[in-house]
Amino acid sequence: EGTIHAGFARMKDRKGGSRHALVFDVRIGNTDLAIVNEVARIADILGVKYAFYSWKNPRRDKERRCWHVSFLGWERCEGILKPLLPYMIGSKRQQAELALRLISHRRATWKSTWGGSRQGFGASPVDAETMQGVEDLRKMKRVEYDADRKPVQR
Repeated sequence: EGTIHAGFARMKDRKGGSRHALVFDVRIGNTDLAIVNEVARIADILGVKYAFYSWKNPRRDKERRCWHVSFLGWERCEGILKPLLPYMIGSKRQQAELALRLISHRRATWKSTWGGSRQGFGASPVDAETMQGVEDLRKMKRVEYDADRKPVQR
């Protein structure tokens, strides 16, 4: 399982205040540690930094632990999505293509207003095209079901 996300987060600035910033995130998770380790190995080969963590819902004893690899920031997301894109299919491929277009547009229009990093955490004003791209990505991820609880193709 994986998710491709672009959204806004409140980030602290150097003066002690906070601003909303556009954040990109790609996460890949599975209950099979070997699968997640393989993703981490591929990221190591590509030279893409990541965070590795596990999570288990403490309220559900029968649920298995889930392992995750997270790529936070536009450089890391771009670094993992570009080489994986040829192997993606369906809606996940469409989400990855849109995220890559959004990253490319944001890279061309981004200007740090507070000394933010190159990872895309700067609080530069967001233009209408970026806002529309974030909303389109959210809409792509919504799944609708029919009366028989089967996913509906849009």
